[in-house]
Amino acid sequence: MSSGEDSYITFWDQETEERRANAYYKPNLLGGSVSFKFDAKQQDCSCIGQVSLLAMPAVSADGKVDGESDTHFACDARGMSGGELCPEFTLFEGNMHGFRTTPRACTEPTSVNGGAHFTECDAEGDLGFDVHDQTEFTYGPGGDIDTN
Repeated sequence: MSSGEDSYITFWDQETEERRANAYYKPNLLGGSVSFKFDAKQQDCSCIGQVSLLAMPAVSADGKVDGESDTHFACDARGMSGGELCPEFTLFEGNMHGFRTTPRACTEPTSVNGGAHFTECDAEGDLGFDVHDQTEFTYGPGGDIDTN
């Protein structure tokens, strides 16, 4: 994947050749795990890589799936680009010099027309872990976790 691109795990509708709002992959992670590889050498100071779990699809205030703002039905805890809010767990956000992991919870959603619309989320992720806030190891080029 190239810099600046988003990627979603979803099922593609062969007939209409488009994404369906109800077709996002939603694994049961209770007692499970997630694994991924990230090449930190490819992400220097000026940009980051990110892997997040999101409660998609986005649902607007009228309870409808929001496909108006983009064709991915995207949402996050910060309402990026004027989009809808939803819970987000950032598993990894970083580059070769640092990383953090951040849960971003939302208050109980409003139930409208069978959809769950979120109106308030912890956009800053107050319970996050930032590698620079700990002292047990060093992360970065030449560190205990060497990103060279």
